[in-house]
Amino acid sequence: MSTHFYGKVTYLKVILVAITLLPLLCSLSIAIRDACTRCRCGLSIAMIVQRRFSLRSVCCKRLLSVLLIFSLFVCVLSVGVMASSLENVVHVATEAELWATVNSAQSGVSMVIALDGDISLSEPLVISALKHITLISNDNDAGFRLVGASDAATIVVKAGGVLDLDGIIVSHTQNAYGRGIEINSGGTLTLVAGKISGNTVNWAGGGGVLNDGSFIMSGGEISGNTASWVGGGVYNSYNGRFSLLGGEISCNNASLEGGGVCNYGGFSMFGGVVSRNICHDGGGVYNNGNFSLLGGEISGNMATKGGAVCNYFNGYFELLDSGMITNNTADIGGGVCTDCPFSMFGGVISGNVAGNQGGGVYVGAGLFELFSGRISNNTASNSGGGIWIAVENLGNLFVHGNTIFSNNRASMAYDRSSVHDEIYHMCVGADIVWTEPFMQGYNNYDISYISGTQVPDTQPPSSPTLSPRSSSSLSIYFSVIIFLILVGIALIILLLILKRYIIKN
Repeated sequence: MSTHFYGKVTYLKVILVAITLLPLLCSLSIAIRDACTRCRCGLSIAMIVQRRFSLRSVCCKRLLSVLLIFSLFVCVLSVGVMASSLENVVHVATEAELWATVNSAQSGVSMVIALDGDISLSEPLVISALKHITLISNDNDAGFRLVGASDAATIVVKAGGVLDLDGIIVSHTQNAYGRGIEINSGGTLTLVAGKISGNTVNWAGGGGVLNDGSFIMSGGEISGNTASWVGGGVYNSYNGRFSLLGGEISCNNASLEGGGVCNYGGFSMFGGVVSRNICHDGGGVYNNGNFSLLGGEISGNMATKGGAVCNYFNGYFELLDSGMITNNTADIGGGVCTDCPFSMFGGVISGNVAGNQGGGVYVGAGLFELFSGRISNNTASNSGGGIWIAVENLGNLFVHGNTIFSNNRASMAYDRSSVHDEIYHMCVGADIVWTEPFMQGYNNYDISYISGTQVPDTQPPSSPTLSPRSSSSLSIYFSVIIFLILVGIALIILLLILKRYIIKN
C-alpha cells in the first residue's frame, strides 16, 4: 500500500506508540530492578538500586498501576487508528473495476482506491459531485500508472467533486495527446505524492493540469508535460485558485506563456520548486492574475522574456519572506520581466542571467517597489545587471531601506549624472547596500543607467555557469527522529521525578 497515504496518520501513530512505550519502559526498568534485587548473585549495582529505589511506597505502586492502565488504553487506541486508516481501501486492477468502485462511492464519504497495477483508460475518469476519492498505489514505490485515452484528459474533477492523488502516476502514452487532469469550477484536487507526467495538449492550455476550481499541491511532481499554447505544467484559469506548498513542477514546456505555470487567477507559492521549465514568456511562471511568492524556489528556468517570472499587464506579483528566484536565464529579465505592479517585501533574486538587459529584473512598464530583500549575483550582457528600467521611467522604481544589492554585473558601469539627482533622492532611500565599490544605485551594475560618466576599467561580464538547485523536502523520518529525542528527554525527566518521589516516601 502506498506509504504516502498513510503519512497522514503516521505522526499520530508515532505519538501514540511513544506514549505507550513511555510507561512500559518505566515498568520494565522497575521489573528489571526487582529481578536484580531478588537475584543472589551479589551484584553491587543491585544492592545500590535496592537501597535507593524502593517500591514499598503505596503511592508509588498506585502510580505504576495508573501508568500501566494508561498504556493499555493507548495501545487499544493505536490499533483503532491504524485500522480506521485501512477500512475504506478498495483494490482495483482493471478499468472496469476502477469505474465500478468510483461509481459506488457514497456521497460525502471518502473512499480510498488502491491501484494493483497500471490501468489504461478508454475515456476520462470522472469524479462527480459529492464524490471524495483518494487514489493510491499498492506495493509499488514507483507508483502505478493511470494512462489516459488519446485526445482526452486522464481525469476530470467535476463541480463538487474532490480528488486526492497520493502515489500514482497520471499520464498518457508517448505521442498521444491529452492533458493529465482537468478541474472544473467547484472541483478540488490535492496532489500529495506521485506524478502528473508525460501529458501533451495541442492548441490548448494546461498540459499537466487545467485548473478552473481549487488545486492544492503539497508534494509529488508535475513534470515532463507539454502545451503548444500556455501552461506546460499547470494552467490556472481566471476562476482557479492554486496553492503550491511543496513538491516540484519541473521540465515542462509551452510555446507561448508559462512553461511551468500559467496563472490568470490566484496563485500562492509557499514552498516547493519550479525548475527547468521552458517557454517564450515566463519560463517558470507567467502571471496575468495575482501571484504571491512567499516560499520555495523558482530556479533554472529559461525563456525569451522572464526566465523565472513574466508579470504581464493585468497581473500583480509580490515576492515575500523566503521566496527565491535563482539561476534563471532569458534574453530580457533573467529573473523577472514585469509590465505591471511588482512589490518585493523580502526574498532573494540571485544568480540570474540576461542575454541582453535586466539580469535580475527587467521593468518594462508598471511600478516596481522594493521594500526589502536581496538582489545579487545577477548578470546582464548589456545593461542593468540587477534591474533594467528605461531612463524615462526611473520614477516608477522605488528602492527603500533594508534592500541589499551585491555583485551584480553589466557591460559597463556609470556614475550618476546631476540631472537625475532629484529623482534619485525622491525614489531611492538611504542606507542601501550597493554592489562594491559603488555608493549609489544608478550605476548600471545594480540599476540600469548609461546617461552619466562611464567608470573606467569596467569590463563586460562573463556569463556564469548555472547550477539550479534540486528539489529537497523535509522527510517525515527526520521529524520522527526529533520527536523520539524529545520523548527520550521526557522519559528521563519522568524517571527523575519518580525517583525523587520514591525517596521522599
